[in-house]
Amino acid sequence: MSYADAYFARQQDPATSYWLARAMVDLARRDPLDAFADVEALYHLAKMRMDEALATAPKPEPTEPETFLFTPRTPEHTRIYMSLDAADHSKIGRGGPWSATVTDRSTGKVYDVAGAECSAGPHCFCDAVILREVPTHFVEIPIEGQSPVKLRLFQRIPEGK
Repeated sequence: MSYADAYFARQQDPATSYWLARAMVDLARRDPLDAFADVEALYHLAKMRMDEALATAPKPEPTEPETFLFTPRTPEHTRIYMSLDAADHSKIGRGGPWSATVTDRSTGKVYDVAGAECSAGPHCFCDAVILREVPTHFVEIPIEGQSPVKLRLFQRIPEGK
């Protein structure tokens, strides 16, 4: 696309601001090298202004942590829909055997899961199966002058039990 084609397209674009449209008219009347040097200086000033504004802008409060959909198979070959946090999602492997313990954020249940072969072939392991639900229970520890702390205790069951 030539300069003239790009200039015309930008001038016709309804999203082009009035300021930019006027600056483009002025740009077309100037020596290209001088105009480029001025535009480059203007770019650096605008970037500095933007960086300073972003640095002092109030940061939004985080809402909910990022979650990821995970759909492993049960031993009965049905799918369970789980919501994983980023730390648990990073445990999910691809391309080879893997296993992990993950927590479904929507139910609070903890599962031991492992990679499983998918229909792509014996070396993919992009599917997953639930090996077992990990039994958990909670204990509240009272703290003087504060709300009690709730701890989740995991009970590991040896393989084959």
